[in-house]
Amino acid sequence: MNGELPLHPAIVHLPIGLALIMPFLAAGIYFMVKTGRLAAGAWIIPVVLQVLVVAASFAAMQTGEHEEDQVEKVVAEEFIETHEDAAKLFMFSAVLSLLVTAAGYFDLSLQNVIRMAAVAVLFVSAAAVLYAGKLGGELVYKHGAASAYGNVDQIMPVKKASGHDEEEDDD
Repeated sequence: MNGELPLHPAIVHLPIGLALIMPFLAAGIYFMVKTGRLAAGAWIIPVVLQVLVVAASFAAMQTGEHEEDQVEKVVAEEFIETHEDAAKLFMFSAVLSLLVTAAGYFDLSLQNVIRMAAVAVLFVSAAAVLYAGKLGGELVYKHGAASAYGNVDQIMPVKKASGHDEEEDDD
């Protein structure tokens, strides 16, 4: 790595954020279409956004794989593999969500049922990304993964506790 900062932490926030809002967005669009406030074609919005979730998830997995050897120098492989397995589970759920969401756009005969199923699967995918993200956070904050890239205090400076408040009232 030669002192460069890892790309994975920057990339991974896009699929996490999108996956967390997708079930709510899809449910809202489903409701708006069902009540006639949006045209039926508006369902393309969750389809396109879920394509972005899958693409960003793939990029996050690739950057994670690329940085794994560096992090293994400071974090036990079992913790990394647990995070990686959770990420694979999320990726599977994201792809499944995309397939179901896309089917809700194209299959006119069962459109309502498929769209409700898509919302349900998107909630499962959101739970999967929360779990993978939790494990990734533990790699950094509990197991010290950031230290694989140098002095953590230089990378992420923190204010040292002095035992008293920095700001005092002048009352």
